[in-house]
Amino acid sequence: MKLTRKDVVELDHVLKTTNFEMPICARFRYATSINLKKTSAEIEEITAAFPISESYAEFTQKQGAIYTEYGVTKLEDIAEFEEEKQQELEAKLDAIKEEYADAIEEQEAIEAEKRVFLDEEIELNLRQIKIDDMPDIAEDNMYPHWEIWRVIELLVLDED
Repeated sequence: MKLTRKDVVELDHVLKTTNFEMPICARFRYATSINLKKTSAEIEEITAAFPISESYAEFTQKQGAIYTEYGVTKLEDIAEFEEEKQQELEAKLDAIKEEYADAIEEQEAIEAEKRVFLDEEIELNLRQIKIDDMPDIAEDNMYPHWEIWRVIELLVLDED
């Protein structure tokens, strides 16, 4: 089956994180387990081809520590800070960005190359499923039903 590496990454994530309604037929379980082995292997190769440098990892760790120090769990939290606290946080973040400017620039170049790489089409022998073997997608998922279906649909056999 031809698909982009980005499709492989999305498919792997959706198959690992999606909750389905019971019953789930054996053919779907089997196809999912075989497909996850193949998608996981491809992701390992992608990760090996585009490693994160030690200095960039150090930057993200220090950046995370700053966010933790200020109690930021999501970027929207910053908007609720008083102006003085926002400026203090921004100053610390700017200082660390300046300190790790070379590592950030290097990582941005790697990420740009990786985006092109992920858009390339590859051949991967994935197990397809019949629509009748597809279990219902449960309501309690981190992504909307339509987004999950958009990804899983890559595996559904066209029986026309």
